[in-house]
Amino acid sequence: MPRRENKTSAYSSVMTVASMDGVPKRLGDTVYLIERGGTLRWAVLMCPCGCGKRVEANLMRSRWPRWRVRRHQDRSITLMPSLWLSSDDCGSHFWIYRNRVVWVSEKKPRARRT
Repeated sequence: MPRRENKTSAYSSVMTVASMDGVPKRLGDTVYLIERGGTLRWAVLMCPCGCGKRVEANLMRSRWPRWRVRRHQDRSITLMPSLWLSSDDCGSHFWIYRNRVVWVSEKKPRARRT
């Protein structure tokens, strides 16, 4: 997977807005959480590889696939499970853990010794 020079290693902040209309076109290094009626609905962020792709992760239990968000006391978030963009896009595969980007290893598993 090609990496871009503007790769993000962490998101600087998390903003909560009431609807997708509150999410700006230029996301920068902020993760936007859409929350309505006390329920998280979406997480919106820029792909950290620098490709410019906007990533929208569903947080609603009624739809699939869905992700979960854990909010930490330091105002960071963890997003689970990992996000994996298709090879038609940039092919990035990563987790967000306490606002940090953790890339999934591209190494193949070692063969087991018998």
